[in-house]
Amino acid sequence: MTHALAVVAHFDDAAIWAGSAIRRTRTLGWEWTIVCTCAAEESRRRYFLEFCAELGARGIALEFIDHPDGDPFSRNSRVAMAARVAAAVGGAAVDWVFSHSSDAAGEYGAHPNHAEAAQTVADLIASCALQPRG
Repeated sequence: MTHALAVVAHFDDAAIWAGSAIRRTRTLGWEWTIVCTCAAEESRRRYFLEFCAELGARGIALEFIDHPDGDPFSRNSRVAMAARVAAAVGGAAVDWVFSHSSDAAGEYGAHPNHAEAAQTVADLIASCALQPRG
């Protein structure tokens, strides 16, 4: 079985950027865990968790600050985010890891929360706290 992890910043990012791919790969038997780092508001957390349930994915909503301006990690702790994502994933090995673009321009322009999610994934892989298979 293929295990995939997506780490996204916002409640709707997984739906926007990977919803169709998640739905399609679920039909092929993939197991998904989706972590949303900035889901502090109840309505956004609920939307995210309902989206995950609809797709049959394990959804994990964290409560870091959603901030569209400023530098990455200027309002959220890099160390705390990495620790919370690592704890949420529980050290499970995964076959595929998806997140936001690590390019400075992002997917559609720079967004500090997107950069935080991408950097958190990179940090976890570098520290071996997240271990993609083979």
